[in-house]
Amino acid sequence: MKTEYIALDTETGGVRPGRDALLSIACTASWEAPPFLVHVWPADGYRVDDVAIKLNGYSVERWKERGAVSLFQGMEWLQGWLKARFVEKEGARMLAHNAGHDSSFLDEARAITGLKLPIKNSWRCSMDKLGCLMDAGVIPQGRATLSRLGELAGLWPEGGRPVTHEAGADAEACLIGYQWLLEKEKEPTRYLRDLYELGVRDRVELQKVLLDAAELMDLSRAPTETVLAVRQLVAKIQGEGGH
Repeated sequence: MKTEYIALDTETGGVRPGRDALLSIACTASWEAPPFLVHVWPADGYRVDDVAIKLNGYSVERWKERGAVSLFQGMEWLQGWLKARFVEKEGARMLAHNAGHDSSFLDEARAITGLKLPIKNSWRCSMDKLGCLMDAGVIPQGRATLSRLGELAGLWPEGGRPVTHEAGADAEACLIGYQWLLEKEKEPTRYLRDLYELGVRDRVELQKVLLDAAELMDLSRAPTETVLAVRQLVAKIQGEGGH
């Protein structure tokens, strides 16, 4: 049974969920479903630092243009969207790049708003998967960032990720990148299977050549050692061919 995924990305005012604001949430599903995107105003008492502003382009004017809503409203919309998706695909898994970051900001938002999200299964993380495949030698060592994953998956050229991070585009990149990683993970198994099948074909051809040679060889004139070796080899080949 095919596993389906809901890739989620957040833009935040920093890296600390108890201090920094949640600014936007986006989701995209691995099946035909409408994407989700909402921009939210920083909750009271939560900040947006200068580094985050450079990454996500946050400003009051820009968030007004994007129809930003309160955190409660945004979480309520997310709650409804996720409920609909889990009705469609009950076993779908949540996915994010650096899932601990995104899930911790959602946890903080749930604590602030009192709203629960219908997320039951453990998260999948494309950053963890990328790191594991690098450690296994399937992918060359390098940074385990979403920027690099997008490059590897062919979403953008090296250094080509947009400077301003958008939750919607990043959720889609996470999903496509993770699916690419799953295919890369299968390559060693495919290689071994192909190598085995090639070995079987070559062995069959070798058996045929040796057996034909043994039939043509005039063993009565060959040295005793040669006769013995050929007969043992033919017996071994015939024995292997019977398995």
